[in-house]
Amino acid sequence: MPSFKGKLIGAGIGFFLGGPLGALIGGMIGHYTKDLKPEGAIPRYTQRIYTQPVYAEFIFTANLVALLTAVAKADGQVDQDEIAVIRRFFQTNLKYREQELELIKNLIKQAIRTNLDINQLCQQFYQISNSQTRLLLLKLLYMVAYADRVVKDSEQTLIDRIAAQLHISAAEHRSVKAEFIPDDDRYYQVLGVSSDASADELKRAYRALAKKNHPDKVAHLGEEYTKIANERLSQINEAYDYLSRKLRGA
Repeated sequence: MPSFKGKLIGAGIGFFLGGPLGALIGGMIGHYTKDLKPEGAIPRYTQRIYTQPVYAEFIFTANLVALLTAVAKADGQVDQDEIAVIRRFFQTNLKYREQELELIKNLIKQAIRTNLDINQLCQQFYQISNSQTRLLLLKLLYMVAYADRVVKDSEQTLIDRIAAQLHISAAEHRSVKAEFIPDDDRYYQVLGVSSDASADELKRAYRALAKKNHPDKVAHLGEEYTKIANERLSQINEAYDYLSRKLRGA
């Protein structure tokens, strides 16, 4: 799997076999181990999850997949477009190869049939992430929910719940959500300001968001996450430029 630079908080063997991801990971591993070869070998890319250096990476990935899949099945059915969004993220943004994508595929399948404990998943994700990574997760949750071009009430309710448990502020949530709202208020919501905000209010909001969402804050996770953060910062810049010009009458 692509490396997350080894900076993620590790998870011990006790959590690896139990905890909020126990059923998910256990079921997925069972998928690979039920038909072992006589010599007891398992696929190389699966075997790697048993080694200590990749515990943190695998737990992070499994937790991420679980939360994304939870939103995908929030309305009682999982659409292929939603699955495609999750797969495309790992394939395009994280550069996962075919064997590694097979791992993601089976994590998704297991998450679909597992009764996931959202509270524990959020608690664990909070412990192994920083504020910028949580905002990136929130964006991915909306990408999954918006795969069919509309965020259903059940999906929105679950996203709101996840955001609250990850201690994402209401203003930050509105800013991320605004990226998926195709109306005239989108730029104001991206910056988290009212439609009558002054130039100084726009500038303060912009500077605060630009600082919080700077790609350097996720650089330790690798260039793939930096790319996503750059996209987020670009949207913040776009909103500020547009609203600044509007105030100047340009």
